Amino acid sequence: MYTCGTPTGAYQIGVQHVGLNMTPTGRPKKRPPNTGALLFNSVENGTLFSLLGHDCVSLAAGVVQLLKSDPRNPGVWIKAHRGVVSLVKDYDKRAYFLRLYDIYRKQYLWQQMLYKNFHASQPLGCPHLLTFEGDECVFGLNFSSKEEAFSFKSHLDKRYEQERKSQEKEKMVTSGSQNISGSLLPFGGRTHAVSTPHRTGITSMGTVPNIGGGTWTNFVTINRTKKKSSKKEKKQKIRKEDISNPTNFQHKAHLGWNQDGGFSQETYNYDPMDDSVKAVLRAAGENPERMSKDDLEFSKKFITGYQEVPKVQQPPAPMHHNYQRPFMTSSIINSPALSPVPPPPPPLLRREGFHITPVSRPPLKPPASSKPPARPLPQVE
Repeated sequence: MYTCGTPTGAYQIGVQHVGLNMTPTGRPKKRPPNTGALLFNSVENGTLFSLLGHDCVSLAAGVVQLLKSDPRNPGVWIKAHRGVVSLVKDYDKRAYFLRLYDIYRKQYLWQQMLYKNFHASQPLGCPHLLTFEGDECVFGLNFSSKEEAFSFKSHLDKRYEQERKSQEKEKMVTSGSQNISGSLLPFGGRTHAVSTPHRTGITSMGTVPNIGGGTWTNFVTINRTKKKSSKKEKKQKIRKEDISNPTNFQHKAHLGWNQDGGFSQETYNYDPMDDSVKAVLRAAGENPERMSKDDLEFSKKFITGYQEVPKVQQPPAPMHHNYQRPFMTSSIINSPALSPVPPPPPPLLRREGFHITPVSRPPLKPPASSKPPARPLPQVE
């Protein structure tokens, strides 16, 4: 709890708890004590500490006005709240927060989590004001005491520097691991050493490179990889049991000897014969494997030609005449299979089955005369 009322005492208390945080010992770090506002008494600061909650420590505090920028007019501040602001280290959430409280009403008013690379700036000529970018807009803390603003700013700057140093260490570690992994590059399935700068020493034998560097390690790793690859490349010996019997055997050539002609060699370069043809030759007392090429071809053609059945001659196709089919008036109309409507009947001159040309009529007899025939003249005897 803060008891000293002078700015110097507040600065010394701040240095004391920061020193406890930064002690380089193997023991767990001690939590810093709560730090209250300079303008508050012990009772008011106790109320503030009770509002923080469990596992929370106030690193700095001060009476402020919370300002935020106007989105319609960025050059104008809007007063949002007034109360006491505290820089809180939350051990439960493992984060830092800026929290604003009203200790008289015991209310929580506002909060801003300190994001990565959080930085607060102090405008020139305004020692009471601290500005920073928040989640919604630009906020401002207008402190009532210049000393509280200075203490608050020093804690925020210290945290910013620690975060920046930790980021630089992480970059150095990652770059160092990349350099180590890049010193050995695979090429052609094997590992080759990349020349790296190393120290040299001058001895009685002359300039000798330092074998304690990365070159010696690369050489050892290359030898190990070569030994492993040579073991993998050794193939197993083929045993007699691994060889199978021949398949799809064909008699391509024959080498023999007799008393009359001596050695003789015959080459069989023919197409594979059907098993049925071979069976017929064996039934006839011949061995297909001993026959010559001409005999085999003749036998094959003869047997296959003999087995062929003569094709039955199909009757010739009926002749199509160039006359039109007759129209069946009754059957066409009553047939349900024909979907189109039949044409109208032909003229009367068409007879069933034939084309009939109109025949010229015989000459008509002259019409009978209406006058009675004249009587023959009497003959004079």
